Amino acid sequence: MSSAEHLTRLWEDDPGLWGSITTVDHKKIGIRYIVTALFFLLVGGVEALGSRLQLARPNQHIMTPEAYDQLFSMHGLTILLLYCSILQKGELTMAQQSCPKCGMKKEQWKENRGQGHAKNNQTYCCKGCAENTGCTCG
Repeated sequence: MSSAEHLTRLWEDDPGLWGSITTVDHKKIGIRYIVTALFFLLVGGVEALGSRLQLARPNQHIMTPEAYDQLFSMHGLTILLLYCSILQKGELTMAQQSCPKCGMKKEQWKENRGQGHAKNNQTYCCKGCAENTGCTCG
């Protein structure tokens, strides 16, 4: 078995739910981060709706002042910590540079002693793909 076939078999995802949970593909992981962030955006929107309902008319007693303060604080934490930070992490995860042929991330190229082939300071494919496929990379 060649090293390219071994790497392909090693890095391919298992089928089904278990494969989607244990994937190492940065784009799929980034999509999961973004979907999670959108869920927390909805939660933060419901919290904002609750506080807006309290303030819609004067002297409404939908919730106590303590409950309103807690809901307002929880809304801020949900949006800042659970939505914004997770969304940013998802975008950064999806933007990682990887080899277009095999999907190996740039950080892994150094671990595998592959310097890759570069043109204009952008790496096009890793050293292993260039050797196994005869890629000239631009």
